[in-house]
Amino acid sequence: MEPAKIEVKIEKEDGIVVFGPIYSNYETDLSVEIWIDGLQSSSSYPYQLIVNDKVISPSTDQVINTVPELGTNEEVKIAFGSCPHRWGLGNHNLSSF
Repeated sequence: MEPAKIEVKIEKEDGIVVFGPIYSNYETDLSVEIWIDGLQSSSSYPYQLIVNDKVISPSTDQVINTVPELGTNEEVKIAFGSCPHRWGLGNHNLSSF
């Protein structure tokens, strides 16, 4: 893997917005953090990840679901995932089972 230009393209009600670019580097272990703002509470936004001007096409739709406004009684579920192909169970060189 090499350093890359990373962008996130989000479909909002008023059009498409691109956040970034942010450039990965070896000092950050090729990781980036892209700040996304201007999204409405309790909403869903389709997005695409763009690496070096090429859209990454996963096998499922990618959606950002925003949290409800403070003080509402909507249920919130939080999930987290990170690099299973590199560091986790998907890396057979690291798995012991």
